[in-house]
Amino acid sequence: MIKQFHDVIEEAPNYCERIADLANLSTNYDYQQGTPFWAFLDLIGYSAEHLDDTMNPAGFVLDYASVDAFTGALQEWSVRPADCLAYIDELWAAD
Repeated sequence: MIKQFHDVIEEAPNYCERIADLANLSTNYDYQQGTPFWAFLDLIGYSAEHLDDTMNPAGFVLDYASVDAFTGALQEWSVRPADCLAYIDELWAAD
């Protein structure tokens, strides 16, 4: 059974809470303009490796409200990249 996106967010393991926060924050952005979560996926190489492309348009800039969530997500990923990638896969597969 495929989980709902917000259920995956709410059930994030403690080592992926900031990644979940960033994904949730990004739901407030216009996907055609890019999102902080997509920028995160591009930066860690997830987009190129799993989606064969980058997600955000060239020139996407993080706004001040998303910088803290973005850096927190990077810190989590840097400590447990394989575990975080498994969680990102779960987020990506959610409805």
